[in-house]
Formats: sequence, structure tokens, C-alpha cells
Amino acid sequence: MSKAIGILRNDGLGDLILTLPLVLATRRAFPDCGVILIVNPKVAGLSKIVPIDGVSWVPMGRNSPFLELLEGLRSMRLNTLMAVYAPFQAALASFFLQIPVRVGYAYKPSGLLFNNKVSLRRSHPPVHESRFALAFLERLVGHREASPKELFDALPVAFPESQKSGADSFFEAHPSLLTSRPLVGIHPGFGGSALNWPLANYAKLLKRLTATGSVVPVLTGSALEGGLLDAILRESDTPAVKVVGLELSEFAAVLKRFRVLVAPSTGVLHLASLLGVKTVGLFSPLKAHSPLKWAPLGKGKVLVPPIHEALKDSRMKHLPLAQKNALMAGIGVDEVVCAVLEAIAADN
Repeated sequence: MSKAIGILRNDGLGDLILTLPLVLATRRAFPDCGVILIVNPKVAGLSKIVPIDGVSWVPMGRNSPFLELLEGLRSMRLNTLMAVYAPFQAALASFFLQIPVRVGYAYKPSGLLFNNKVSLRRSHPPVHESRFALAFLERLVGHREASPKELFDALPVAFPESQKSGADSFFEAHPSLLTSRPLVGIHPGFGGSALNWPLANYAKLLKRLTATGSVVPVLTGSALEGGLLDAILRESDTPAVKVVGLELSEFAAVLKRFRVLVAPSTGVLHLASLLGVKTVGLFSPLKAHSPLKWAPLGKGKVLVPPIHEALKDSRMKHLPLAQKNALMAGIGVDEVVCAVLEAIAADN
């Protein structure tokens, strides 16, 4: 590969999905170059369902030993690196290797290590993460790219037969889901980067949606979130199928068959959006968590609770747990139920 462009985005699933418009735009802008997407190993499974011609996905842990990072980047023989998100060690490795064109964010300490800098302020006014990612390519080509939404809608999504058959097996093992009623996912877990709805509200939502008789709620979570889902089942005193601990691409094949997903600001919300599943996003009212920066790019509704102006700039770590829960409880259960039913009715 004589000319290779690396896109370094080795953090979370949602961040990676919001960077996919950049990947597609780069492939279009440089059709004769190889494009290598360097990602967190935990989310590399996304490559099984988003095939983009000419793009190679290379897992690289953010905490990898420095020599491993150095050798990993060296082996890619990059002519250009766009470090949309990069730990300092990875930025340092790119500097030591003297990759000819290194594009980084100007307002991070690692910005000193790049010879091309993106000087876009992200918070005032808020810039959506997908638009921020495209700014790295725009720094190279010198003009504004297509809208992130247009590129997002053009992303290919395809499931290998193994994933399709795995989803078939899951539904055969849970015959209550083989119904004409729409499936509504409830995904209460998240990585902790924003605020979440109180557990009691998720339990009430499960109970209320079940009581409508018009939809089938399904709880979803990672292998580490099984206890959280069990707690919601106990609190609601309502039976529901759980989708827990599936590998990313297998989970995506199951999620694809849902009509709506309810979730906080987390990667699974963006995954559902990528798959064409309507979303109801429960977003924090703090400015750092604004949906203006982090909303999914697909079809859906974003719900944000009211907040006193004096609190909007607060840092999450400075708020006591009780205050966090009180803030997010400002999104009412009835409001979420209405959003779900409206999303379903819009398809009928």
C-alpha cells in the first residue's frame, strides 16, 4: 500500500459510529488511497456490519505499551494520520515515526505533536461530534464536506449469514418475541460518560409499555449489565426477555429487528440509529452532554429534562448522585411512553 490514510478513533462505540461519516467521506475524497480505521478492540466488531470498500479496521488498545503502539503504526506505513481521538501515547508514536501528514486537535496537549491542527471550538456553540470529525478531512482538502447526515444515510449496513442465523436462533429460543406486535428495546446501561435515568424509571417504563398490550418490551445490556436488568425486572414485577452479553455484531443483528430503542446517551443508541431503528434518547441537561453534540444521526426523538441555568455548566463529577437522579427524573415516564408510541404510529 503506497499511500495509506489512517483515522485514529480508539474510544467508545458511539464516538466511532459518529466518525463513520468521516470514514466514508475520506474514502470518496481519496479513492486511490488505502484507508485504515484504527479502533478500540472492544468495538472492532462493527466492521462485520459496516463494510466500506477499501477500509481496513485495525484494533489498537488505548493502553497498549508504547513500543506496541509504535510498531503497530509503523506497520501501517501511513502517509497521513487523522487523529480524531488519540491517547497521548498514540500521538507521540505518530510524532516519533514522523508520519508526513499528522492532523490533530489543536486544543489538547497532544496538539503540539501534529503538523496540521483542527482549531474548531467544540462547545461554544456546540458542534456535533460527526461534524467535528469531518473537520479533520476538511483540514486536508480545504473545503467543507457533505453534511454528516447525508453521509450517515449512505453508510452500507450488511449482516453476514452467521450473524443472521445467530439472530434467528435467538428469536427461536424466545418465541414470545415472534409476534406481530412491535419490539421495543429498553437499554438502561451505559459507560458513565453522561447522566442516566433512575433505575426506578426504567422499571416503570417496562411496566407501562407492557400494560399497553400493543408492544413487546425487551431489556438489553452487556454481559456486565445482567444484574442491572435483573434489578429492573424485580422492581417492575413484570416479565420481559433479556438480551444480554451478545458479541457486538450478533447483538446488532437482533437489534435490527426492533422498531424502537429507548436508551441514555450511549453507544447502543447510536448503533440502533445506524441500523435504521428509531430511537428515544434520554439525554442529560448538562451542556457537556448536549444532544447538539451527541444526538444520534438517524430517525428518533431526543428527550432532555429541564434544568436551572446556573447548573448547566456543572461538571458531572461535582454533582451528588441524588442530584443527578433528580435532574434526569425530570424526563417523565409518560413522556417516554408517548414518544415510543408516536414513533410506532408514524410507521402505520
